[in-house]
Amino acid sequence: MITQQHDRLAALRSRWFKRLSDTKQCLQITAALLSGCKEPPLSEQDLAPHLEDMLEILDWPPGAFLLAIAPGQPFGLKLWHRVATPLQDPAADFLLQLPQGVPLGVNQTLKPSPAWPEYTGTLPEEVPLQDCLDSWKSAQGHPEIVQSLIQEELDAGFIAHVPGGVPQLKQMYAKTAIGKPGVVIAPGRSPRLAVDSFISMVTANTVLPNHMLLPRISDVMQCAPMGMSAQQMTQLTLDASKAHRRILVAPEDGGLLCFHAGPAQADGIGGA
Repeated sequence: MITQQHDRLAALRSRWFKRLSDTKQCLQITAALLSGCKEPPLSEQDLAPHLEDMLEILDWPPGAFLLAIAPGQPFGLKLWHRVATPLQDPAADFLLQLPQGVPLGVNQTLKPSPAWPEYTGTLPEEVPLQDCLDSWKSAQGHPEIVQSLIQEELDAGFIAHVPGGVPQLKQMYAKTAIGKPGVVIAPGRSPRLAVDSFISMVTANTVLPNHMLLPRISDVMQCAPMGMSAQQMTQLTLDASKAHRRILVAPEDGGLLCFHAGPAQADGIGGA
């Protein structure tokens, strides 16, 4: 038997539903989702009353403390943690570690998450990290596209240029690894820059402490309301654009996610 949890966010959901309906912001959000627009459907001014609803209904102190966003990533982690804790999210405390940066686990043991089964296999032997100073053929054959994508990443703050190249990189970090960049071009989709960290041996030296599993039907049932709804229910799945690039990497591991920028910037190294 699956024991369904008490719906702790029912009052907040009701308040938000009324606010979205009264302001017609529900139509604004729907239009943004259907259009594929990458900009937020609600402005910060539009979003403010919804955040105030959270503070009021969940009986949290007002002010900027919970709404503050730490530099290096775009998430309100204190607010997120405050929501996850009463919901008994087993990974809630990990949210407080994100502002300091996430360690990659290269030649070091990561703390396992209680939300997933632990990995019990044998750790692999350490292999030397590699600095690759060339690109895959997919990138070599489309230099203009690659440079355009690199500029997009620079403008978004996802990567940083190291003008001194490998010598400067070695001075900045105790451990470095330079992967090979490539470009993924598929019909009907925008070109995508990809960096191969397998060939730089970052992947070989990394062991995730958990087995990752897809959600099961029982997991969905545990999230469902205690009573059946008299109205039609709709499931909405959201995929955050470039979500993995929005997670701050631990400063000491910044030299492990690098790639050579190519002939146009022969002395340039980009770090994710």
